[in-house]
Amino acid sequence: MRVWSGRVGLALALGLTAGSASTAGSALAAGKPRDACFSDDGTPEQTIAGCNLVLGQRKRETTTSVAHAFYNRGLAYRKKEDYDRALADFNEAIAVDPSDADFFRSRGSTYDDMERYDAAIEDYDRSIKLDPTVGDSFVNRGIAYGNKGDSERAIKDFDEAIRLDPKRGLTYYSRALAYEKTGAADKALADVETAFRLEPEDEDVQAVRKRLRSVVAARPAPAVAASPAAPATGAATYAEFDAQQAATAAIWARLPFGARRAMFVTRKANSFGDYEARPSSVFAPGEKLLTYLEPIGYAFTPVGADTYRFGVTVDVEIVSASGEILGGQKAILKQDFTSHFKNQEFFLNSTMSLDGAPAGAYVLAYTLREDGGDRTVRVEQPFTIGK
Repeated sequence: MRVWSGRVGLALALGLTAGSASTAGSALAAGKPRDACFSDDGTPEQTIAGCNLVLGQRKRETTTSVAHAFYNRGLAYRKKEDYDRALADFNEAIAVDPSDADFFRSRGSTYDDMERYDAAIEDYDRSIKLDPTVGDSFVNRGIAYGNKGDSERAIKDFDEAIRLDPKRGLTYYSRALAYEKTGAADKALADVETAFRLEPEDEDVQAVRKRLRSVVAARPAPAVAASPAAPATGAATYAEFDAQQAATAAIWARLPFGARRAMFVTRKANSFGDYEARPSSVFAPGEKLLTYLEPIGYAFTPVGADTYRFGVTVDVEIVSASGEILGGQKAILKQDFTSHFKNQEFFLNSTMSLDGAPAGAYVLAYTLREDGGDRTVRVEQPFTIGK
């Protein structure tokens, strides 16, 4: 049974005939059956018929045309859910041209359709090696890992896909499903809310958003553990204090990377915990947005015998109420430190100016990336600019 939804679009590849080129938009209208192989306007049957003509005269065709004819016919068969024929055509396309990342990605998607997830992952690996800039490959591989039940690897792939293309709702939706599998309901809900803003009409997104909202709302408040009883007599020792810090560090290493506190404040903090929460998220035109953030669960990277490096890099986006990304900046904040101690009191001040922004509802969205690791977390702050 398929658990994930792989809705990645696959486009026809254009082929070139020796001495001439075909235009996808006019091929069918011009009444050239051969050119239907390279047009995205026709039905799967028309594509298959056109590619049959190309492959029937392959000695007269360029190597590129032959490879793309196999590929396009494979896409058409896949649309018809004839996966065996699609797979055979993708095999032929790869045999003719093993340097095209699209061929491996599409064959991987076909393996995924056939629930052959290990084979799919191998093809996505090869596609990524050929072209690591295409987010679809990471999304597809993440879906395959999710189908195998490996949610942690799925999340890493979705993180990279979001870094490459942060405006795609499918990726946030897929990562939400992965987070839900790991029990991280809060992160899952945050991702599906983002997916909903990007694709509000998607019924799958709507259903998962409704379910996760119910799960989070119904979750009981965490029990407060009783503090251990203080020693009856005598002062605590440094050894006891060191043991307590070691226990805290062990818990920290198991925490998910996140932001424990993220809030609008009235002024910049001078130290950890020195924040004054702003009583309202309504701002006057031209007023600056001050945010206080406390990252938590970030990685400590050894850089010496007893020294660690840690920190975060922060991207920012301004999003409209309808989900449109109005602007943003990569690496607007970067804080990294080196210490002999695994410091846990780490905070960020951010100041945003939105001069000229019209009155209305917005979302200030920060994406935090840990240094020394590959985890990210998105923090969203809804706000309003008054008239």
